Amino acid sequence: MSTTGIFLVESDFEWRDRIWSYLSQQPDMHMIGAVCTKEEALDQFQYADLVLMDSHIEGISMEGIRIAKEMKAIKPSKVILMTDHTDLDSMLDGLLAGVSRFVSKENLSDIPRIVRQIMVKHSQSDISAS
Repeated sequence: MSTTGIFLVESDFEWRDRIWSYLSQQPDMHMIGAVCTKEEALDQFQYADLVLMDSHIEGISMEGIRIAKEMKAIKPSKVILMTDHTDLDSMLDGLLAGVSRFVSKENLSDIPRIVRQIMVKHSQSDISAS
């Protein structure tokens, strides 16, 4: 069974520990690393299969969207943005920045399913491209 390497960007230490602990229990996922700043995120995300990032980094609203855009410029990346902002403008900004999906941290139990869906979708598109 292949595993998905997940890189977590979350500036709230409680949430970061909670998410890390929960995803570490998934047999098909392993945590690559967790950071809390933009600089750390851009420096270390390249080794992960998928980035799980909060929309608010270092207290800056929707900073996660800006970081996702910078990540995409460095390396094609699958990014799930954790947010409670479901307004259309924020979602459109995220999609234009290359965010793969949005999820609420409150729905922590949904994250593994969403990760698996994204990884299957991307592996199928890789097969189609070859």
